[in-house]
Amino acid sequence: MLRVWRQGLWVLLSVLFLSPSLSGEPAELVGVAKASGRAEINGLPFPGESNVYSGDRVSTGQKSTLTLFTAPQEKIYLAPGSSARLLKDNDANVVVLEQGSATFGTVGHTRLAIARYNVTIRSQSDIPSIAQVTLFKGRGARVWALKGAVEVVGANQSILLQTGQLALISDSTAQEPLTLGSEGALSTQTQQSTEAQPGSVTGRVVDGTRAVIWRATVLLTSTSAAAVPRMRRAK
Repeated sequence: MLRVWRQGLWVLLSVLFLSPSLSGEPAELVGVAKASGRAEINGLPFPGESNVYSGDRVSTGQKSTLTLFTAPQEKIYLAPGSSARLLKDNDANVVVLEQGSATFGTVGHTRLAIARYNVTIRSQSDIPSIAQVTLFKGRGARVWALKGAVEVVGANQSILLQTGQLALISDSTAQEPLTLGSEGALSTQTQQSTEAQPGSVTGRVVDGTRAVIWRATVLLTSTSAAAVPRMRRAK
């Protein structure tokens, strides 16, 4: 009996909170989401697979993931411990990352935004692009272009990333403006704002024959500013 009552309650909550508005203008469909493991939509347990609408908020548990299909050839993957809000901007789908990490592939119809830093990540063309965005608690964010050209747009500036390049977003002090740079080749302003802050580097050290050198010691030094991706005013 208790089980039947719980199932009935879940159906009622689904109608009230997971469906488009029953009065006024209906919410705009953003896509279809599939959860692996324990996840939530608008504070309620995710039913495994569901339509998601503009205004919905989704989150994943520490051992679960969520994949959002927004358009043909476009999808967003939310890593464990992540949350995001879904919005519609004319014909574009916007995923606002609130915490954690997300990987998204787009051909121009889906954008990922970081509201805290007033930054939007988008594709530059109809060529498929893949990027990973990670928020660090109180330590800014990182955008990694995995495939194709990805544009990181701030309030007054933008940077174009090619495959394999990174953009670092920092708000070291409330008084300093948003700064964008690239890993291993930060602009002077970014170097000053991130000086003496902790960080990490991952990878493998190999010799001339490509054999891995175990327990190697790595010394980080400054690099040439010539490798900094070209900066320009945002359109």
